[in-house]
Amino acid sequence: MTTLVVYAHPERNACHNALVLDEVLAWLKSKGIRHSLIDLYRDGFDPSLPSAEYKNRKHARLVKKYQKMISGSEKLVFIHPVWWYSQPAILKGFFDRVFTAGFAFSFRKMPGWMKLSAELFKHFMSLGFLYPVFARMLPVKKRLAGRKALVINSFGGNEAGDILFGRTPENSCDRAVLNFCGVSPVLRVNWYNARKPGMPKEIRKRIREKLERLHQ
Repeated sequence: MTTLVVYAHPERNACHNALVLDEVLAWLKSKGIRHSLIDLYRDGFDPSLPSAEYKNRKHARLVKKYQKMISGSEKLVFIHPVWWYSQPAILKGFFDRVFTAGFAFSFRKMPGWMKLSAELFKHFMSLGFLYPVFARMLPVKKRLAGRKALVINSFGGNEAGDILFGRTPENSCDRAVLNFCGVSPVLRVNWYNARKPGMPKEIRKRIREKLERLHQ
């Protein structure tokens, strides 16, 4: 098994995400950890889900390759900027086309008691602090269980904006995709105010610490 790094930024030089990628790859190499890289832009990955693929579930060769790489990995590292408080379109398309039903998850029949108490259940699910409890109760087979992940995001703005908009990147990626499919825990490094050239020592330190935790 290996560590899979998924990189979602159009630049590989002179940008904050490229610095993060270089730091992650250098750390993995220094520890002798087997790893592979998916560079979505360099691969020319098309984030649009074709009609034929949606209807017939016949995945393109690149999608099948990505799924095989995920199946052979215990650790996942996602590196991407936050644009409009979400992932770049290419990464959203990656989740749409690669983390598909039958591969990343499968739906199970909803228990009768859950149907009977749907309104009450919906109310309690809206309480954020109860998320871990209800996430385990969802009628879903989590096909990526046993894997852990680290998400490293760069923000042009500060943490106040992230809080103001409900920590959308964390909810849409860590919880709604990765946790939903069984990936847990999902660690995170948020690099706020990523505007000046270079990587602050504190960010480098946090990335290394989270990589250590991921590989324990």
